[in-house]
Amino acid sequence: MNPMMDLDLQIAGIKKTVTSIREKRGKSESTLKVLDNVIKNIQDLIVSLLLEKHLLYQHQVMEELAKNKPDAKKKEAAIHNMYIATIAAEKYVRTHKLTQWDSRINRCLGRVADYKGEYMKAIKYYKLAIKTCRKDPEYTVDKTPRWLEYEAYLAYSVMMLGEVDKGMMLSRKIYRKFLTDKHALDLKKRDYPTWAIWITGIPIRAARAVVELEQKGRKQEIVGWLNEAYKLIETPIGSNKWIGKVDFGFRKQEINNLLAIIN
Repeated sequence: MNPMMDLDLQIAGIKKTVTSIREKRGKSESTLKVLDNVIKNIQDLIVSLLLEKHLLYQHQVMEELAKNKPDAKKKEAAIHNMYIATIAAEKYVRTHKLTQWDSRINRCLGRVADYKGEYMKAIKYYKLAIKTCRKDPEYTVDKTPRWLEYEAYLAYSVMMLGEVDKGMMLSRKIYRKFLTDKHALDLKKRDYPTWAIWITGIPIRAARAVVELEQKGRKQEIVGWLNEAYKLIETPIGSNKWIGKVDFGFRKQEINNLLAIIN
């Protein structure tokens, strides 16, 4: 069934249920509780969908960056659309006081700032995201440790500010955390694709920084790290949270292109 058609049927079902209950005497309080819960879920869905737009535009940026000759106009347009989608989500969150989404909004603003080269701004956003991420719906429901993702982004921004040694040290530290921390290992067991995407992003961003900052002395280190990361996504692995099989196409392309550039 078409997902949008399925959603339409669910909405129609909710309307029918509420209409039916409200016409029964003495059911107004229970109906209001049902409505409040439905409204909350729909508000969360709206924020989630707006942030999905951010991620889809980010994939467009990634696709351009993965090319030998990126189209600057397409890349800039995608970054701008990432920003527009995030601002729309932020406005909705502020209007409806959905503070549980603050962390994710700051995460997305940080990514936009990174792509714009505004690394001090990015660091500020990631630090704000880390402070509030335990209120995030994914943590309260599934215990997804999003602070690990944000710490990894933070390390990249530090590198791109020119503090390469410090940024590389932070990158290595968070990479080790993904392999040893109890929250990370729980995520790996429960949702391997998310874990794999997050951990492989660390050496990928470190490699981009090394290339952009022309740190030729780190070539051997980075090549070894990228090859190590590739092994984590070489064989597609399914997950209860991901439909079908995951082939990590974006990640594989990023690693292969970076290896080609470095070599």
